[in-house]
Amino acid sequence: MNRRSFRFTSAVLLILLVSVRLFAVGVDDAPVASGEVRSTRLVTDCFDRQVSIPEEINTVACLYAFSTHVVTMLGEDERITAVVEGSKRDRLLNEISPYIASAATPSNGGLINIEELLAVNPDLVFLKGETALLDDETAKLDLFSIPYIVIDFNDMATQMRAIDVIGEVMGRAEKAADFNRYYQSVLESTRVRFSGLKAEDKTRIFHSVNEATRTDAAGGLRADPSRREQRRTKKCHAIRHSAPAFCA
Repeated sequence: MNRRSFRFTSAVLLILLVSVRLFAVGVDDAPVASGEVRSTRLVTDCFDRQVSIPEEINTVACLYAFSTHVVTMLGEDERITAVVEGSKRDRLLNEISPYIASAATPSNGGLINIEELLAVNPDLVFLKGETALLDDETAKLDLFSIPYIVIDFNDMATQMRAIDVIGEVMGRAEKAADFNRYYQSVLESTRVRFSGLKAEDKTRIFHSVNEATRTDAAGGLRADPSRREQRRTKKCHAIRHSAPAFCA
């Protein structure tokens, strides 16, 4: 056999071996046996989308930091296989949950690295509302039939609804409802306690998230303490971007 024929034969054999190996890996990693239909259920997300998700959620990708906090609060953080970088930097969250540090980070700035996401094979994805509006990003999930639940809120009422949605998805609806009842009771007790506070006695605060020079986007729940709901609850004046980064 001449050298050219030998190289050609070797190349063909190598391709065959790789193909067989990939086929074997695909069969071994298949989550559902051939012909078996996995049971599903419908959940309505924060965009009022009805989404078909697996009846039992074993793994979840939290591509919105808020969803990571809520899943952890519900005691289901061991099912988290992917998070955003912000969750990795959250020191308190990492003290509470030992699973965050080892989770993958397949999203950066709202953009999804689909290869990294596929590597952890989540049953579903919790997606931030802003990312859900990017057709190119949701198309990646649709292409590989990965169900995603949009989590979005802009006031306290919609935040409580978001918690309910996450609780329903994770099979912890009652625990989420318990938390929201506590949330509502704290709001009510705060309103009662500070209902007679005079304007001159209101505390002046500066609000910042994580870094001294960073604040949440305008219009968000945490960004705008002057919103009627938060003003009624906090009974405070807001010192915003022009203020120094400390409370006084």
